[in-house]
Amino acid sequence: MKMKQKKQIAAGILAGFFLVMVLCTVISRAAASLTVPLADTQNLKQGKLSMVFSGNGVVEAKEEKIISPEAGLRVAKVLQEGSQVKKGATLLEYDADYLQEEIEEKNAEIRKLELSLSQARIQGEAEISVPAAESAGKDLDLADAELSQAQAEYDQAYSEGEDQKSQAQADLDAAYAQAQEALDTAYAQATALEAEEKWEEAEALWQNAQAEYDTAIQNAQAEYDGVVSQADASISQARENLSSRESARTQAQNAYDTAAAQDAAAAENQKRDQEENSYQQQSIQVDIDLAKKELERLQQVSKAGGKILAEEDGVVKSTVAAGGITDESSSIVLGTGGYQVKGILTAEDLSRAEQGDTVKITLPGQGSAKEKTVTRILAGQSGSGEESTSQSQETSNAAGVFYADLEESTAVPGTQVTYEIEKQSDGSYEQILPLSAVREENGQTFCLIAEPVETVLGTEYEAKKVSVTVLEKDSSSAAVKSNLSEDDLVITGSSKEVSEGDKVRLSQ
Repeated sequence: MKMKQKKQIAAGILAGFFLVMVLCTVISRAAASLTVPLADTQNLKQGKLSMVFSGNGVVEAKEEKIISPEAGLRVAKVLQEGSQVKKGATLLEYDADYLQEEIEEKNAEIRKLELSLSQARIQGEAEISVPAAESAGKDLDLADAELSQAQAEYDQAYSEGEDQKSQAQADLDAAYAQAQEALDTAYAQATALEAEEKWEEAEALWQNAQAEYDTAIQNAQAEYDGVVSQADASISQARENLSSRESARTQAQNAYDTAAAQDAAAAENQKRDQEENSYQQQSIQVDIDLAKKELERLQQVSKAGGKILAEEDGVVKSTVAAGGITDESSSIVLGTGGYQVKGILTAEDLSRAEQGDTVKITLPGQGSAKEKTVTRILAGQSGSGEESTSQSQETSNAAGVFYADLEESTAVPGTQVTYEIEKQSDGSYEQILPLSAVREENGQTFCLIAEPVETVLGTEYEAKKVSVTVLEKDSSSAAVKSNLSEDDLVITGSSKEVSEGDKVRLSQ
């Protein structure tokens, strides 16, 4: 009995254990349903990518002819932007009164310039003047003549003085000899008287002879000294005059050299002044020629009735407005040769687009898109100059443009359009994933798969990272290269953020 009770108790405990286990499993799964992210999964697919790219564009004429209005004139009338015209139609009309005033002012300007040129020519003529060196040269010639005269007078005075001194020396020597001879005679006579013992007579004769000798010598010496002094004085005076003339000649030479240098400097200055005046005349002549050309253009505008006419059929695009004054940047563009759409391509789209692609063009207010064919693709081109703010950002990223023909009745140049080009990839791919499955982190590209894991609670799923290489992608899918198998469940979306190692629940 007791054994039977024990078995019943053990069976009850075991049943209770299993009941608790079931309850825990139910509670655990209920809790997981609240905390574990619900993941959308998909297997790999095969096939081609469908590439769709779109952007903005503008309608423009196939050919454009730029017409530059005459600058500086007031516009009376001008056709509005986008106006379609026939050959011979008036594109722009100038203010007739303003045009006439400009012609009169241009005539007055030319007249003033011609007067300035005449004045410059007069000022450029060489001044009549006597060179300073000419007068200084005459003074130098006179100084040379006076120096030559002084040299001749000195030479003559020196020669005459030397002759006079030589004659005076000869006269002095003769006087000495004559006085000595008279003294010798007196001495002989005195000696004779002494022989006769006439001592007193001899003494008187000798003393008288001595006195006469001394007087003769003194007179001869005085006369000699006078002649020499007079000759030296004449020579000294002639030498002083010569020195004065040499100094005067040196001053005259210096004055001539200074005058010659001043004349050379004046001539060089006059040459530069004439060259400067010549340049001034040439500059004025250039202004005159330019003004005459401007006058001729104004007269041609007047002759044409002050109008610019269309040379062929087309549509107008203009930068001028009625009442405004034209300048060098003013222009009228006449679009001809039919219409086309110019679409902006990014660098990525430029590598995909090809001539002959079908492009869907949507024009404002015209409902469904029009299917056209891409006729040309140009790399390195920018969009239209007339862009909205959003288009301006797109144009800054532009790598090229495409062109597609458009009927003339569809829109007018300047109309903003949108486009869409859809095309299949060239080849088929073995592995294609939704873009939502492809992730990138720290420079690595990967996807997450839901990998089954067996636990005590049954089969659960855990996120696992698998590296992929993106080969090509379109707007919704990416062709990849990876180690994924056909059975792998690739996570394409989840109710919460999922990272590697997180547990997930499958939505299916």
